[in-house]
Amino acid sequence: MSSSSFLEKPAEKRTGRLITMVCAIALGVTAGAGAGLAETKNLNHIINFAGMQRTLTQKISKESLLVALGVDREENLRNLEESRALFDRTLKGLRNGDAVLGLPPTTEPDVLDHLGKVEELWPLLETVVRNSVAGQNVTAQGIDTIVELNLPLLQAADDTVKAYERGARGGNVNLVSMLTVALDVSGQQRMLSQKMFKEYLLIAYGYEERSNRRNLRGTIKLFDRTLQSLIEGDNDQGILRAPTPEIRARLRVVERLWDEIRPQLEPFGKAGRPDPGAIAKAAQVNQLLLEELDQAVTLYERL
Repeated sequence: MSSSSFLEKPAEKRTGRLITMVCAIALGVTAGAGAGLAETKNLNHIINFAGMQRTLTQKISKESLLVALGVDREENLRNLEESRALFDRTLKGLRNGDAVLGLPPTTEPDVLDHLGKVEELWPLLETVVRNSVAGQNVTAQGIDTIVELNLPLLQAADDTVKAYERGARGGNVNLVSMLTVALDVSGQQRMLSQKMFKEYLLIAYGYEERSNRRNLRGTIKLFDRTLQSLIEGDNDQGILRAPTPEIRARLRVVERLWDEIRPQLEPFGKAGRPDPGAIAKAAQVNQLLLEELDQAVTLYERL
């Protein structure tokens, strides 16, 4: 799957769960363990965190729109601040190391170059988030900035993941294992779960509805196809069939949640706008979908 295949062309409460999930990923990984990227388990751990940055660009956008739409405002302001803090800490940890997150310092020039691009864009988006949290709202101007920046930041984060993979394999992408591809693709699914909800919310907000309906249809189609590839395998894309009973069971849970939320999103790829009640209901399922996908990624990492 190409790194740009998920990008548009140039358009019960669970507060605090994301940081808990991510810190749980890091348990048992020492700060100095396997600083060389060639060590598979450490590489998988780093790719998981670097891939989480892709997800956070879309999660931050989603939470900002939920605040702007007045859906569970206080909770989503808290979630927004947690997502901001986690992205910022992980970005610093990928460059300089972070003992708690189990991230070694990065020395690969290619990775550092792409991290630099993330670091150029992130302060612009972070300022909007900080101002939104301080002001307890997201303004129309803030939404404009988020829409402008979130996809370039997503692309830069994805390029960073690919740079880690190239560095670990001496630049030969053909040496990337099917397991590493599956880890990366499962991480992309985690991101897509947030991207499609962002597009759904942009439609609800009335923002460039025509292009966001098209984007939503495309993201739904990609998520659905890739989920089946992760479960059953896809040799053409180099995606490994779910390699353990635990991963297959987790992906089946994801599939059930997908079957629940897809009918709530799909109609708006054609027409209409969801009301606040429908948005709140769908947001709960979307959060569950993210949590299950995160667990699936962690299972891939541990192989």
